[in-house]
Amino acid sequence: MSSNLVEIVKDYGTTALQVFKRHVLFDKSLLKWVGFFGSVYLTSRMFFYKFYYPNVVNYFMPPIPVSSALFIENKNSKGNSQNNKRRNSISNKIPAHLSRRESVISIYDKSLLNRDYRWLNSTKSACRLVALVNAIITTYSGFKTMNKLNITDEFLQQGAIRANSELTLNIINTTVGYTIVDFIYLLTTPEQGDSLAYFVHHSIVILGGLTLKHTGYGGDGWTFCYAYTDLATIILHTSWFLRNAISNYDSLLKLISKKSIKNELPNIDENKMLLSDSKIVLNKYAQIILASFAMAFLYVRVYKMTKVLPLYTYNTVMCNVENWTQFTRYFFATGHVGILGVGYLWSAKVIIQLVRAITGGDSQTGDEEKGDNDEN
Repeated sequence: MSSNLVEIVKDYGTTALQVFKRHVLFDKSLLKWVGFFGSVYLTSRMFFYKFYYPNVVNYFMPPIPVSSALFIENKNSKGNSQNNKRRNSISNKIPAHLSRRESVISIYDKSLLNRDYRWLNSTKSACRLVALVNAIITTYSGFKTMNKLNITDEFLQQGAIRANSELTLNIINTTVGYTIVDFIYLLTTPEQGDSLAYFVHHSIVILGGLTLKHTGYGGDGWTFCYAYTDLATIILHTSWFLRNAISNYDSLLKLISKKSIKNELPNIDENKMLLSDSKIVLNKYAQIILASFAMAFLYVRVYKMTKVLPLYTYNTVMCNVENWTQFTRYFFATGHVGILGVGYLWSAKVIIQLVRAITGGDSQTGDEEKGDNDEN
């Protein structure tokens, strides 16, 4: 048995380099998606850092007074120009002598006023935007392909009986191209690079996609899985942007609630009210989107996948699919068992989060009020 397994692994390993060269290095249909998602990531990261987040701060934070202790009077035009530039800097929305106070600095460093934190938010937002774009493209193309090729539940339950088409290969290339870009992000981002779960997940997706491309079968099932799962993913990443905004509003609200800052900045109460009202509105939308995500996720993972994948996997493994080695069958079966198992596990977590949201277990109200009585 062990020698047989060694032969299987060895047989698969001898073709690994060939698969990599054919379906990655020299596959223009895949590389174009890698280039596309990579471009979206780099462009959107600068958009968030240079435009979006600075405008959020400018909208909710008043300009710093000229009389602030941050500035030194300078009568010549050059000095005034430098002072105005410093006043307009996002990082200087709070006078420097206040932002360095012990009671303020921990909040300041976790707000959009801090350059490093703003860059971290921009990086995460760019990553989420790329994931959202991929999910929209995959869902739209996936359902369109399923309609054209008549990929129904009943058809899939027969197993991978049809060779990949150009349409299903495009879905595989889109998903694998995105996953490669996101994998690079994980490896190059310190705070994300130690996530073993993401590393394993992305590795399986890339290997699975390349395997199906190489063997020529399984594209119908891949299209079905990602068209449905990315439908819920669209809602998930939309929810992330709302929660990110709520978190950033909350940090700004805590900051301007400090009494020392309120005394320094005029009319700050108006900005505080605007932030508070905006946070309440976004919270309501976030609750609705969370409920929508939960229903979509549970429908796909618990009902749809359970209905199709067990029979699809069994019949595929048992039938004589051309070019499929024994290792490919094991890998195929293990991957689909993992999809079902992880789906059930995540479904339980989604239900718990939904119950907490309904009962108010995740409420953050009241935090901003603590700053009103803070003397520092």
